[in-house]
Amino acid sequence: MNKEFNLYRKLYKEFLPLWAERVGYIDGFLGYEYIFPENISKIPIQFAPTSSLDGLFIDLEHSPKTLQNLTSYIQTVSPGGIVLAHLKKEFWNKKNIQNTFKTSGFELFYLSLVPDYNTSKIENFLKNKGFLYNFFLETYPLTIWSFKRHWFLIAKKNLLLQKSSDFIQFSVVLPIQTLENLKKISLWEEFFSKRNVYNSELIIINNLQRNLEIPKNQFVQIRIIQHYIPTDSIDCIYTGLYHSRGKIILVDSSTENFKPEIFFELIDQYLKSVDPTKPFAIYAYPRSNKRKYLKNVMNQIFYGISHSESCYRMYNLKSIEIFFRFHPFILRKNPYLIEKEIKKNKGKILQIPYVFDYPSLKKKL
Repeated sequence: MNKEFNLYRKLYKEFLPLWAERVGYIDGFLGYEYIFPENISKIPIQFAPTSSLDGLFIDLEHSPKTLQNLTSYIQTVSPGGIVLAHLKKEFWNKKNIQNTFKTSGFELFYLSLVPDYNTSKIENFLKNKGFLYNFFLETYPLTIWSFKRHWFLIAKKNLLLQKSSDFIQFSVVLPIQTLENLKKISLWEEFFSKRNVYNSELIIINNLQRNLEIPKNQFVQIRIIQHYIPTDSIDCIYTGLYHSRGKIILVDSSTENFKPEIFFELIDQYLKSVDPTKPFAIYAYPRSNKRKYLKNVMNQIFYGISHSESCYRMYNLKSIEIFFRFHPFILRKNPYLIEKEIKKNKGKILQIPYVFDYPSLKKKL
């Protein structure tokens, strides 16, 4: 695999949504087997319906020459999908590209002129974050001194918040990251059955490289979302929030098999103190974090929250909108970003100490 294909593969691995199932390429491009991750279907774009692709690659040889062709290509991408594209400079300028992607519901992560003779130099552009360093040491010598240039871009189709169902009040996001966590499914199934909960759904994020059987339950809707590669908890939470339709979303990303009652105790005790028209988040944090006194104080001052890595979370739809403003890559770099944005949007963050069994939690409350 040459350096150019290796770069594309890295970019798709970093930015492609973890729930991706299908990716597309222009018929005639011979490198599609190398640039896309495994375990994902690869199809020519000519056979892709609208909003059916999670990723798209447009190579320089098959670069579209008209606005109509480019628009028809990128319309095949679904919300959250990633586009990597080469566009010839003789047919496109910066303003046209920005307007085309903006009107089609895309956010441009990267757009720059790159030399035709060595496309692998793109990697040098992406590594440089500082404007002055990028301009004087990379952009200037490569784009000004190179007479043959074209545009290279990375774009993401905006995640449109799915309308909540009037029937579904609560969505429970349950990431399965270890074989031991499989017990969680039966715990939640048993909980829904005993409580006769009709207005909820269980979103299971399968982070294992194996198929899961959907449990049969007449009281709750259950869906399994498969990740094509194992990943960390923030990606699982992000995926679960995207596929949830409830007005309140509960996240149980703990690796321990504790009783589900904790979430509904949180609802009963704390929902009365928040405004549903504003963003809010409720976190139950582990006791082990209480020992990090200095770090917790600094985080409370600057971000409005002491414990951001809680395994037990609850969000409303306004907070989900804030989540979708950012890519998981950014969230992994700054775990306090969501909490900071919630506070900035006049939202409320509540923290409670999590204890390890339901009776103790009830006494605390």
